Amino acid sequence: MIWYFCLIEVILSSVSQEIYKNTLYLEANQAVDIDMEGLNMKKTFVAIQKIGKGSYSDVFKCRDLSDGNFYALKFSSIQDSMYLKNEAYFYQQNPSEYIIKYYGFGRTTINNKMYVAIVLELGLFTVHDFIMNKDLSRVQIQIIIKQVLDGLNFLHYNNYVYNDLKLNNLVFTDRVTIKFLDFGLCSYNFGPLKIFSSNISEKEKMKFAYIAPEVRDRSYYNKKADIWSLGALIWSIHTKENFEGSVASLQLDLETKHFLSFLLQENYSIRPTIDLLFFNNYLDEMFTCLDDFSDIGDFDFELENFLKICKKNNVIMFKTEEFSFFVIRLDLNDTYQHTALRKMVLHYTLKNMEFCNIFAPNFNYSKYIGFVIGFNLSQLHCVTQLDFKSLCVLESLMHLVKNIELIQKEDFDREMIDFEYLKNLLEFLDCRRDY
Repeated sequence: MIWYFCLIEVILSSVSQEIYKNTLYLEANQAVDIDMEGLNMKKTFVAIQKIGKGSYSDVFKCRDLSDGNFYALKFSSIQDSMYLKNEAYFYQQNPSEYIIKYYGFGRTTINNKMYVAIVLELGLFTVHDFIMNKDLSRVQIQIIIKQVLDGLNFLHYNNYVYNDLKLNNLVFTDRVTIKFLDFGLCSYNFGPLKIFSSNISEKEKMKFAYIAPEVRDRSYYNKKADIWSLGALIWSIHTKENFEGSVASLQLDLETKHFLSFLLQENYSIRPTIDLLFFNNYLDEMFTCLDDFSDIGDFDFELENFLKICKKNNVIMFKTEEFSFFVIRLDLNDTYQHTALRKMVLHYTLKNMEFCNIFAPNFNYSKYIGFVIGFNLSQLHCVTQLDFKSLCVLESLMHLVKNIELIQKEDFDREMIDFEYLKNLLEFLDCRRDY
């Protein structure tokens, strides 16, 4: 599936490369000395171009003169420094593959004015720029949405409300990988920020329609505010328009409208939690590598004295000297296995009782929840809970399984199989076993 993005670099040529001169903070090629907090050192950066602007900050692509690498530097005035300090603290406490990399916080003086700045990983371009410059296939759209779900799941698991989920706050760091950025409005679930200082006009409500109604109305809110924003974001990905509060659009297929009807509920208490969404069928096309599972006959095969692969009935086992990894298709006609699956899902349905009481008959579960994986037969997880990166690993392993007969032929060129890459894939899954 990742090959759908092979031509993504063509977008780079169409994204605006305008250099902003005589801006509020920096001119092109202007050098900036930053006293890096905690490092007891000063770093000099050269501004290349302005790449973003928020309500309290400006973002520049800059080059570090000490290592020659490019970074994104986000500047804020001393008066608005609270937001940037909040963001820096978040990055320090939450390093993650879903979050843009953070390299430090500092202070500087520009044109006789004091500013604070954070140094961040430089992305290629935002998801907004990508979708506006390309006609996306359904699979490409699902790859984007899948990674947004993964990142939001990480934040909610750690009890954060993101508060600002929109296309411009998601950035590609390579051809496929999407990361979250801009955490100035991020807050703990048990102490959410009041984002709007006063009641906003109807015109402003339309402008900020991607933000949940309870947040705009300055009422109590929690992590489910992000679920509304997720719905607005998915709507915008499909329509290439700004969400203004209504699900209605001729560009949405019935399946997408159905899925969005769960997310864009005015009453936050009946929106689903992020983890329940991983069991919905909306992203089923991401798991088609498992479609031929039942057609694969039993076998027992060893690759290069490194990896043993065998299939017996509904179980595929990948075994190395260090660990075993299982891919299992549960037999839902078997009472014991069906009960085991129900127990896996029960935890998430109990967290969503208000939602389930209303929408349970209309919530379409994925046909792939009967596939489970794990490094231990007593601790299995639905494949639909895999993040995008792990799903790509599973896809590669299933591709290998489907081609076992070719690999066993004497005339097969074994160099076509990157065994070292396979080792890395399995080690990657091994590292994630407790996530």
